[in-house]
Amino acid sequence: MRLVPSGELLRAGQTVFRASGCGSSGVREIHQGPKALWGAKVPEASILLVEDEALIRMMLADMVEELGHRVVAEAGNIRDGVALAGMAVFDFAILDINIGGYSISPVAEIIAERGLPFFFVSGYGAAGRPEAYSYRPVLQKPLLMAKLGEAINSILSTGNVSARGA
Repeated sequence: MRLVPSGELLRAGQTVFRASGCGSSGVREIHQGPKALWGAKVPEASILLVEDEALIRMMLADMVEELGHRVVAEAGNIRDGVALAGMAVFDFAILDINIGGYSISPVAEIIAERGLPFFFVSGYGAAGRPEAYSYRPVLQKPLLMAKLGEAINSILSTGNVSARGA
């Protein structure tokens, strides 16, 4: 792991790492190329991950990498999630519904306004999913790698999961 001072430009193959409750942010290097899982070739996608539980966030990031994609930005709270949703460059987002007792709605709204796809993860299933996004998929935590892979592949194959009923 290599920490990069704040303000330094990021190069491809790096991800912003923010620890919940910390004022500091660093950058950790991640795998440069996609890894094929189960022999399947999938295009590498860049992902915004918003999850308040640090261990779950790290586990999800590892799963995403194992599936051949990369997390380019991570947030552990709504404030950082809103900032990254508006400025980070990513293909789609994975959003926990409940972030430290707050709804993910402000983050989801920004991503939707940008026309980017996203899906939710939650330990409560679809309960608590913002009503405005009731048509967005929800994956139940704990996540199985196969289910996460299916959700990612669905986004990549359609280019978007924002259509109602997706």
